[in-house]
Amino acid sequence: MDKLEPIYGILLVIAFVYLVIWTIKVFNVALNEKRKKRIEAKMESIRLRTIGVAKNYWYNKQDVEDRPENRSVESYYHYFNEAKDCIKDLIIEMYDCGLVRTEMLEAIAYSGGMVGKEAKDFVQKIHNGNVVAAIQEKKNLVKQGGDKDTIKIPVVDWDLEDILEEQLAEAEKREKAEAFAADMALKEAEKALKVEKATARKTEAAPEPDEEDESKKEKTSRKSKKKTARTGKERLEQDKKNRILKEQIDAEDEEFDKEFLDEQKKDDDEEKPQGDPEVAKQVMAAMKEHEKEKAASDGETEDLSKKKKRGPKKNADKNKITPMTKAEKAEFEKKILIQTAVYESWVSYVFQLYEIININANEEIRNQIRESLMEYGRNDVEVLLHSPE
Repeated sequence: MDKLEPIYGILLVIAFVYLVIWTIKVFNVALNEKRKKRIEAKMESIRLRTIGVAKNYWYNKQDVEDRPENRSVESYYHYFNEAKDCIKDLIIEMYDCGLVRTEMLEAIAYSGGMVGKEAKDFVQKIHNGNVVAAIQEKKNLVKQGGDKDTIKIPVVDWDLEDILEEQLAEAEKREKAEAFAADMALKEAEKALKVEKATARKTEAAPEPDEEDESKKEKTSRKSKKKTARTGKERLEQDKKNRILKEQIDAEDEEFDKEFLDEQKKDDDEEKPQGDPEVAKQVMAAMKEHEKEKAASDGETEDLSKKKKRGPKKNADKNKITPMTKAEKAEFEKKILIQTAVYESWVSYVFQLYEIININANEEIRNQIRESLMEYGRNDVEVLLHSPE
């Protein structure tokens, strides 16, 4: 038995050493596994943060706070390149989070109220709240390291009475411009109508040519074209013929007595042109036709001139613009109050959105986002009552 004790002792020592070695190995394996997981998690975090820094993104702070333990913060990021890429998503977020009180907007627009001092106080109260929110947001952004000179929050303090007076003045100015434009358009239409009527009268007054006149006109036209086409030589020959014809006529006229000759000569000077008798006849017809057209044109011009002189008297009162009546001013004021109340309410919803979201971008892009979100509130109330998704 005594001989076995050393052997048992040696075995126990060997077992102890084995257990120690085994324990060390197990501990190292577990430690390495844990270290590997930690390194992988850290690398993933670095990767996501690198993406986040390289791109613009926004996220809902409430969603991040309520996230499951096994979900990273970066998985809630909404990435975008330019400001316009995220406007629609942020507006949808306003509706999804219940920030847009559609029942309030509907009541403002369709309740039939928004008149009197109470309505003005209501609108001014909403605006004053927005001014306070804007000042507080700017302070918070400066605390976070922002430059107060580059932070632009498009909320300007104003007095509602001044806005209403300015809007009324603009409305009256616009009405005058529209009335003046309408008056000018009416004058142009009347002028065109007069010209059209005068043309119609001229067409009706023109006598219908008989077959003989048509024949004469055709012949005159042919003669004129022929005469125009003649060369210098042909014109000289025609002049020679005319001189010979004139000498023959003068010889025949010597047979008449002096008194008849004088009368005939006077008539010839006034009515009968020299040259070919046939050509002279056609020329006389053309001259009479021209005088007839000229007389009709002169009468037409005189008629238009008289009407033009009478025109301003008829339209004298059209340029006089009567100012808005008391009822019209009240209705217009109500409209402006409703539009202002809807817009200011929307701006307050935008400030509430900025309390629950965080935007990672430079100040210029953040200003563009803020301005675009507020500008969306100038849409018709029918648009604001529904989410754009």
